[in-house]
Amino acid sequence: MGFGFGRTLIIMLPGCLLLITLWVEKVVYKQWCSLVAGGILLMYLTISIGDLILRHRSVFHSVAELIPKDVNQPTLIAMNSKAWGHVNRLAYYIPTDYPVMLLSHYPADLATHLEKIIKQEPA
Repeated sequence: MGFGFGRTLIIMLPGCLLLITLWVEKVVYKQWCSLVAGGILLMYLTISIGDLILRHRSVFHSVAELIPKDVNQPTLIAMNSKAWGHVNRLAYYIPTDYPVMLLSHYPADLATHLEKIIKQEPA
């Protein structure tokens, strides 16, 4: 599965691969089957690797660069997303030796959870 494509591809990918396999088996001549299948696989791998390498990640870098400016101050980063890919990617770029907390909730619930966290005494 490609990096960053999300849940829709998890559902669509097996069906699409099955349709492509059936097409290769039924339409393409037997001598060309392995060449066509290899070409499709190469195209898929090229797109997946290109997506992994060329995706713009400056947002995560800029957030990570802001944290070391005041090392003694605890930092709370609030995200209006529950997408684990985004949360994990942000956590990957943040240095582990800084006092950083991540808060990730759905947009409708973020304000109430943020209010609860702000009212708490910083630990």
